[in-house]
Amino acid sequence: MHATASGKILLSYSSEDFVDSVLTRELPAFTERTITDPITLRQELSKIRSAEFAVDDEELSVGLMCISVPVFFGEGQIGALSVSGPKQRITQKLTIAEIVRTLRHKSECITEKLRFGKKVRISPDGTFLPSDNS
Repeated sequence: MHATASGKILLSYSSEDFVDSVLTRELPAFTERTITDPITLRQELSKIRSAEFAVDDEELSVGLMCISVPVFFGEGQIGALSVSGPKQRITQKLTIAEIVRTLRHKSECITEKLRFGKKVRISPDGTFLPSDNS
């Protein structure tokens, strides 16, 4: 959980008790970029919550990058939406800011669909499809 963008975004919106339970366990290093110090990770989670997105820049696997945003519904976060892939390909044509902007838009669309009780169906190209109860 501590070495992925989705895991960090989920942690950043979790209760203090849950975060404490994660930070008191061993935080194994998967690469030399993995955050393994609980104090440093707590600071990172604070930054993530303020920015409302998380990045895993080769923290889980060398050459892999992931960018994640929260998905909200009701009183809080219900999940995360992310894009992962080879770092070189992810950053080749788009900036992290452009990816975050797109993910936030899709996250907001999911929240809207949930708010109105609609089933969310997404095509392989990322567009929303009509559902049975639209």
